[in-house]
Amino acid sequence: MRQEGDVRCHPIVSHHFSSRRPDVVHHYLTEAYGTQGMRIRGGGYRLSHHRINAGSFRMDRVAQSGDLRIDVEQLDSVVVCQSTSSMVSRVSDGELRPFRPGDVFLNAHPGRPYRIRWRRGEVLLVQLDAGLLHQVVSPALGRRPAPIRFTDLQSASPVLAEHWRSTARYVRHAVLGNPEASRQPLFSARRRAPSRRPRWPSFPTPH
Repeated sequence: MRQEGDVRCHPIVSHHFSSRRPDVVHHYLTEAYGTQGMRIRGGGYRLSHHRINAGSFRMDRVAQSGDLRIDVEQLDSVVVCQSTSSMVSRVSDGELRPFRPGDVFLNAHPGRPYRIRWRRGEVLLVQLDAGLLHQVVSPALGRRPAPIRFTDLQSASPVLAEHWRSTARYVRHAVLGNPEASRQPLFSARRRAPSRRPRWPSFPTPH
């Protein structure tokens, strides 16, 4: 069983799921993302989910054919979303944010409830364990660690969004999608050693 924050070498696993049954989709997504109190409204759709699981982070390609409204009471991990062909709107802490194809954004503040309306189309998701995020932004020697908090949840700037898309595309295809590359000692060491931190693009500054 994967433990939160476990960054030891983890075999890369690819998995595909597809269903038209709302109850099966609900169960699958709850298990896949560790959501608490998730409700999905909207019928007559098919959801397709392809995941590359690298242990402390997962990269997903998710598409659905309906008009879904999803309520989530709590999700403790961080999910970076990139819409490729779907209109998405999110309400978190009473604030409504619309997102268009091409936008890159965080799903919500970790641990906070949120609501999403997701129109038909595809999104790309990267789910990061809280332990990995704390590792990346750990304080300098002599400073006490503090909880991570994001300043806001607006979409990334065009420059930052393009940087994220390029980075995610490289990791997905050139590294995780290439068995030879993923078995290289340098890549395995970077996934095992806490002192060698992956340089994820920073969204709102944590403090």
